[in-house]
Amino acid sequence: MSLLCKWFQVSRSGYYDWCHRDVSPRELEDRQLTAKIVSIYRDSREVYGSPRIHQSLKNEGVAVGKKRVERLMQAHGLQGRVVKVTCRQPGLKRF
Repeated sequence: MSLLCKWFQVSRSGYYDWCHRDVSPRELEDRQLTAKIVSIYRDSREVYGSPRIHQSLKNEGVAVGKKRVERLMQAHGLQGRVVKVTCRQPGLKRF
């Protein structure tokens, strides 16, 4: 341990203080918000991406930014389904 502390130029007492530090309020909020995001994502059959999840949270009255939703979704590996859009010409039939 002392070798790593020397390497990173951190005191041992500072390292152990960091290890036993309480979770920050922001991280607690992120955990609660992530639970809501995962719930909405599962309810949408894993189709919704960050814009729709952001809108759903907004409709529920949760004040959160788009980038925060994007960051939390990316951190937990949640990705919306991408649909390929095709344009068909009228009168053209496929067999």
